[in-house]
Amino acid sequence: MDNEFNGSNLQTIEISLPGNAAYVSSARLAASSIAGRLNFDVDEIEDIKAAVSEACSLFIENAGGGTFTITFAPSPGKLSMKFRLNQETSASFDDAAIGILMIKALMDKFETDYKDKRPVISMQKIHHEFSL
Repeated sequence: MDNEFNGSNLQTIEISLPGNAAYVSSARLAASSIAGRLNFDVDEIEDIKAAVSEACSLFIENAGGGTFTITFAPSPGKLSMKFRLNQETSASFDDAAIGILMIKALMDKFETDYKDKRPVISMQKIHHEFSL
């Protein structure tokens, strides 16, 4: 299948959302659309959408009325995503929290960072055809 993400025309997509649960569906839709263009199967897309929901929930809980940014970096056979709070906070994510454990179970790579008091979650899903 030939499409805009299967060649060298891969582009990074970045969206900024308010720390409000009403916008989680927008993040899920963006992730689903990008993963679909990368030819992920339905189960992989559902995993990605669930992980995006969990990450959004973590950021909404800590946004304090601010915003967070999601960067989608598609590449052949994988989708990398970075969630970043746009303002400083003293909050950090508990590695044993249910949301973190779910993301770890759903994604192939996961890490957190707290640069400049701005939490960051990075995650990656590898398309099963490329992980064999």
